Order: sequence, then C-alpha cells, then structure tokens
Amino acid sequence: NYWKLQNKICFVPYLFASLYPFNINMIYLLNLVLSNDISAKIIHWFCGVISVALIYFFVKEYFSKTAALVACLIFYTVPTLMAVSWKTAIELGIAAFELAGVFCLVEYFTKEEKKYLLLSAIFWGFALGSKYIVLLEFFSIFLSFFIYSLFINKKKLSLVIKECIIFLLLALLVVSPWYIRNIILTGNPVFPFFAHKIGFVKPRIVGNIFSDPAHPKFTFKNYFLFLWPLTLGRLQQESYPGAIFLVFLPLLFLFKNVDKKIKFLIVYAIFCTILWVLIGRFYLRYFIPVIGVVAVIYAYFIVENNLSKSFKNFVYFIFLFLVASNINFSQRILHFTQTPAKFVFSDMSIKEYLFTQRPSYPCPYYSVVDWANKNLSKKSKILFLGETRGLFCEIPYLIHGVLEYSPLVEMLKKVNNEDELYLEFK
Repeated sequence: NYWKLQNKICFVPYLFASLYPFNINMIYLLNLVLSNDISAKIIHWFCGVISVALIYFFVKEYFSKTAALVACLIFYTVPTLMAVSWKTAIELGIAAFELAGVFCLVEYFTKEEKKYLLLSAIFWGFALGSKYIVLLEFFSIFLSFFIYSLFINKKKLSLVIKECIIFLLLALLVVSPWYIRNIILTGNPVFPFFAHKIGFVKPRIVGNIFSDPAHPKFTFKNYFLFLWPLTLGRLQQESYPGAIFLVFLPLLFLFKNVDKKIKFLIVYAIFCTILWVLIGRFYLRYFIPVIGVVAVIYAYFIVENNLSKSFKNFVYFIFLFLVASNINFSQRILHFTQTPAKFVFSDMSIKEYLFTQRPSYPCPYYSVVDWANKNLSKKSKILFLGETRGLFCEIPYLIHGVLEYSPLVEMLKKVNNEDELYLEFK
C-alpha cells in the first residue's frame, strides 16, 4: 500500500523489512492497484489450492489416487496452515513455488529430461525471491540433489557437479533482481541479516533481529522428541501441526524397500527439519512450505504398505478422525480470531467489522484512518506511532517496525523546544 501511494518500489526509512525480497507481495501490489485488498487475499488462498493440486497430481502419477487424496488431506488440514490460508500471508505462495520446484526435480530424476531441471531451478528462484527463510530450504534441496544424484542415482561426480552448478546459477539468476537491489542500496544482498559484517548500511533497531520467536529451552524432550511438545502446542507460539504426524510416525519405520522418489523426499525433509530446528526455532509457520513434502511421505507410508486389509481400514478410520479433529480445531481458531460468520450472516458493514477489536486484530486503527481519508487533503502526511500497519490509509504516511527506532524519538533528539518540534513536523 505504501508503494502504491508513492507510485514506486522504495525503501521505507524506518522499516528495514521493506528491503526483503517480495515476489509474492508484488502480486498483492498488482491486486491493490487494479482491485482491492480482498482480491489480494483471494490470491493467497488460491496459492493453497495450487499447492494441493500439485500434491494431488504428483502423488497420483507415481502412486495412487488414494495416496494422493490422503496427502492432500494431511497437508491442507494442518491447523496452522488453515489459519495462515485465511490471512494475506506469503507462506502458501512459497509452498506453491517450492513444491513445484521439488516435484520438477523428482521428474528430472525419473525421466532424465533437462527441462525439468531448468523448471525446478526457476521455481526455486521464485521461492527465494519471496522470503529469506527460503534460503534454508534451498540449501536443503541443493544438498539433497547432490547426495541423491551421487549416492542413489550413482551418477559420475563430474556430471553431478555440472548439474548442481546449472541448478544453482539459474535459481540465483531468477532471484537476482532483489539481491542486486539490496547490494545497490545497502551493500548487502541479504540486508538486514549480517549487516554488522557486510555492507555500508546498519539497521537501526531496538533489540535483536533474530529475537522473534525465541528459542525454546534446550532439553532432550524439546529438541530430540520435539514432535510431542509441538503437537501439544507447548513448544512454540502458533504450534498447531495436528496429531497426524505424531500418531502415524511409527509407520515410517515399517518399510524395508522404499521407493527411490520417497527416499529423495525424506532426505530433503530431514535437512529442512534440522535447519528449521536450529535456525527456525520450531516456529511452524516457517515450516509450512515443507509440510507438503512431509504430507507426501506420510501418505506413501499410510497407503502404500503391505499391512492386512482390516488393519489398514483401522488406520484409515484413525486418519479420518484426526482430519476431522484438525478441521474442527481450525474452525474454532477462525471463530475466535476473526468471527467471519457474524460478518457474513448479519447486516454488519465492512466499516463496523474493521472497527471491532479481536485477538487477530488488536487495537484497530481503522476509525482514525477512515476519518483521515475523508477529512485530510492528499497533501497531508500521517505519522504512525506504535503501529506497523498502514493498509487502509489512502494518504501518504510513515510507519516504523516493531524493532526499529521511532521517527518521533529521532525528531525529538534534533529539537530543543516545542516550536522547533513543530517545524520538524512541518
């Protein structure tokens, strides 16, 4: 919205996040310019639909329709994922790009057609241009690619190195506009990370960039049996994976001969999990793009096993019960945080809805912004204090992030009295 009002892609002085890569946000910008915020929200929701479709057609092609349906249900009924799907976040957009990248790589291993390698690199480039956290998954896929090609596909080392270099360079080429922009503006391609060592711009922050969310207490249970406290919602904020991954974990150890494609996905998921634990702090939202791959792995072990028919039916019954539980839990989260039914099935206006405080929308500022939009001239400028959101503001404004120095404090440092402050505001 800030870029829309400024008519340019620009750096917001008190918001270092404005130098992040923004591929998916650029789609939202297009919707804001051509339509409104609701259409941007629909785009994010539709990214979830695309992710489900990718999982379905991939699993159906190589395994079965039943496995495909199970994989889709596992993926899309994760409560945290469902909660994210009704926000204008970016995780489902990243998931769509990453899943396309992973599945194209599997296609390349299976069919040995170069176009799939190139397509995979392009999709990964789009994912890298959407959020820095994707660097963890990209490192994982690159490492998995190298190990799988060398040790499982038994290719020559020289050929594996050549393929990996092509994959890496093409992905970096696709994401390069964002990194080049940062180099020009700050001297650091991944600003604000490592800014104390790289570049000529230092982020002016109160606190630590890496402080949210905090690391859980280091214990054997938290770090080596993390799936248990994670499932119970005791390990990290927004920790709602559902019980499917915990309940069906034993099935992963029953197979002797595992399909090569699943082996590759397991290697990738293991690397992603290790980096997520060490760097992502068990924050499940960071792991959403990988959940689709984990869902495929679990679906394979749930469906494509040699267990007796009666036991398999029992497994399906437990599975459907857990899916229903996830949906029910997600519905409760939705009702508690956004109360959509009250808005849809009553005569409440959009204005009234946006005026109302709720857990997902604390301290609603819309009433002030609505008054400003109607009563101030377009030549005015609004300074937001203690508020990082400016979505509904139609007048030029300045915001600051949670960690950044406040513009007001910076102004106060320059002046000696109220007259000078007035001039500084002007």
